[in-house]
Amino acid sequence: MNRIIPIGLYGLGLGLFSATDILVSSYMEPQDIVSWAEMRSTIGIVGFLCLCGLDQVFVRSPQSSSRLLRRLVFQVPLLAVPVSALVHSLGYLDSYLQAFFLAIGSSGAIAIYQYYRSHHLRAMAQLTQQGWRIASFFLILLMIWQPNALPLGNSVVALLLSGVGVSAVLIRHYKPSELVPQNPEPFHQMYRIGARFLATSTFLALAVYAEQLVIQSVGTVDQAAEYFTHATYFLFPMGLLNGYLGFLLGPWVRENHDSFRNKLRHNWPLALLLTLVIAVAMNFVGLGAWKIMNPSIGNPDTSLRLIFLATSVMITAYQFPSAYNGVFAKPRHHDVLIFAQLFAIFSAAAVFLVMLNVLKLDPMLSVAIGSMTNWFLRSASGYGIISFVTLKRIT
Repeated sequence: MNRIIPIGLYGLGLGLFSATDILVSSYMEPQDIVSWAEMRSTIGIVGFLCLCGLDQVFVRSPQSSSRLLRRLVFQVPLLAVPVSALVHSLGYLDSYLQAFFLAIGSSGAIAIYQYYRSHHLRAMAQLTQQGWRIASFFLILLMIWQPNALPLGNSVVALLLSGVGVSAVLIRHYKPSELVPQNPEPFHQMYRIGARFLATSTFLALAVYAEQLVIQSVGTVDQAAEYFTHATYFLFPMGLLNGYLGFLLGPWVRENHDSFRNKLRHNWPLALLLTLVIAVAMNFVGLGAWKIMNPSIGNPDTSLRLIFLATSVMITAYQFPSAYNGVFAKPRHHDVLIFAQLFAIFSAAAVFLVMLNVLKLDPMLSVAIGSMTNWFLRSASGYGIISFVTLKRIT
């Protein structure tokens, strides 16, 4: 039962969230599709900026949970002020207040999710992460039935804040001291490693969500809507598996270092083959769903579909070094990883600009190829850090 409930919540949440994306891309106008995609992407980025990486310290140092919770209660609203100002100044979201409350809601959801996850409270973690996504499905159904009933942006923010509020209140029944003896690390140590987590988390959020914001900037509204629709059918479905894989890996790797390392060393060809088979299967599932739902943009673009297939394989491969390095890498290892991920981002940007401005490729394909480049380099650098960390542990 302890495993069935979290899996059920995860499947329900991500299943309905995928259904929400399908409904949006099938029954809403291009401008509404872009607005939903913008809100979805912004939620995925701004939360990390207010946490300074302390959310991942929960997983690394569960004995510091009480101190971390107290600090974040004050830190998140304080940092949400400049973060929301930056987001709104870049032209995203409807108002500064909307950006401010979205930043608080996103940060709170991430932090509380990591708290429950660190202490193996998997059902509570999934309830925190999936609650607003489940509610969003019914919100979109209402908006399709009654198009002007509610403002999309403010309604999503309200759902996010409500879910965070419920999860935060429930922490009273799962106090840190009752879950594990509290022996917190000093603040300077938590912020020292947290700063590295902030950098890597921000780069990850940009890798996952920024491409939609980029296509909105360089393409037309119709192209942005088409890109999101393709991602809905050919990229996001694989994310259902990747998300739960990452959810389970972190705490398990923390407690099974040698087993994880041995399995990775000896079974990586089988894991890669299995990943490829699953990715191809999910890609065809997306194609079948496309034919059933028949989105308004017409037939799928084969090139974009294949690029998303390759990207989904790389994202899955990335989950393993991400879990390992998040637990065992030292600050100096994270510094190397940060530079490697910066290189990946700049390389992806260079590839994107060459494709768009030199080769005159379609903006959608240019963004997709740039994203694929970023994920390939992120995965490669992650496995390189695993080898380096393991060598140091042995010597």
